[in-house]
Amino acid sequence: MYQPKILLVEDETSLAHLTSIQLKSYGFDVEICNNGKEARHFLEKRRFDLALLDWMLPEESGIDVLKWMRQPDSALKSLPVIFVTALTAPGNIIQALELGADDYLTKPFEESILVARIRAVLRRASILNEPGAGVGGRLSLGSLKLDPKGFEVTLDEKRLSLTRSEFLLLQSLMEEQGCVLTREDLISRVQGDDVNVTGRTIDTHIFGLRKKLGKYSTTIETIRGVGYRINAPLEN
Repeated sequence: MYQPKILLVEDETSLAHLTSIQLKSYGFDVEICNNGKEARHFLEKRRFDLALLDWMLPEESGIDVLKWMRQPDSALKSLPVIFVTALTAPGNIIQALELGADDYLTKPFEESILVARIRAVLRRASILNEPGAGVGGRLSLGSLKLDPKGFEVTLDEKRLSLTRSEFLLLQSLMEEQGCVLTREDLISRVQGDDVNVTGRTIDTHIFGLRKKLGKYSTTIETIRGVGYRINAPLEN
């Protein structure tokens, strides 16, 4: 599974550390720097798929870093950028977006919202269209493989016998690995002309799916009161 590489530019050390841990739990590869000057150095010397920029940074502001990145002759002019900042004024948001930021998120924020914004920006940039991460192609999660066209799931190269609903639930979760899907999201994906699905039905299907996944049952996490997400397995 391809792990998108993210540069997190944040001068609050504790927040940077916490955000890095959270993003890594969702399958992202994260590097941290604490000021604008250092961000330039990282961006020039290393390859990233996306940058998370704070606005108010030591040495050089996030908006100045963005201006530098978006110069016409810059190799970084197309690198996706999301501002994550405490500045909430409409003028700040407009300025960042007009200078080329792809999204703008204000602090404080829910980690699931940040992850959803990152994944949306990466999808638009086609960075998540890698084997195992794109919608419609073969999906993989460790030794768990799903083929949407062949309607087949294998675990350790052994085929699993899933119902239609279990298959669609697993496909939905694997397509959005690390993101929380609400019960309403899952209902809309499983619902058919001859299938009446409720939140309780989804819970029942998830229970059955977990049983069939065996050692991978714990990859499906229950988010109490919200829904479910699937995470990368912890394999020896």
